[in-house]
Amino acid sequence: MNESTEDRTMDIIIEVYNNMSAEEKRNWAPADAQDVVSDQIKMDAAHGLPPTSYDAQDFYETIRELIAQDGTT
Repeated sequence: MNESTEDRTMDIIIEVYNNMSAEEKRNWAPADAQDVVSDQIKMDAAHGLPPTSYDAQDFYETIRELIAQDGTT
C-alpha cells in the first residue's frame, strides 16, 4: 500500500469511528469491520475510484485501538 492509499485508508477509518454510536463502539467486532470494508469498496466503485484492497483486520484493530484510547468501552 502506498502512502496516499495509507492516508486515504486512515481517513476512512477515522470517519467511520467518528460516526459510530456508543453502542457500536461497545459491540465492535471483526464482522463489523468486514461490513465497513465491503461498503467502502462499493462506494469507491460508485464514485469511479480505482479499486483498493482494504484490509478488514486493519480496520478492526485500528478502530479497536481508538475505542481503547478514548475509554469508550
